[in-house]
Amino acid sequence: MGFWKKLKEKIWDSSNNPILIFFVFLYFANRGSVFATFILNTVMLLGGLILLFAFYQISKAIYYTFLKK
Repeated sequence: MGFWKKLKEKIWDSSNNPILIFFVFLYFANRGSVFATFILNTVMLLGGLILLFAFYQISKAIYYTFLKK
């Protein structure tokens, strides 16, 4: 029980928490809100693009550091 109480305090008591905002949008998107669904999809698309770019940069750095002769 202590773990869940600490987790709840961590999520709810911090202001401007992106995880909490994400779950609020997820809740409204699940209820059928078009706006919340649009925001959620946009955020996830941008997150995916940022991850792809990060993996590209990391692989490029590994290639030029270790593999290029």
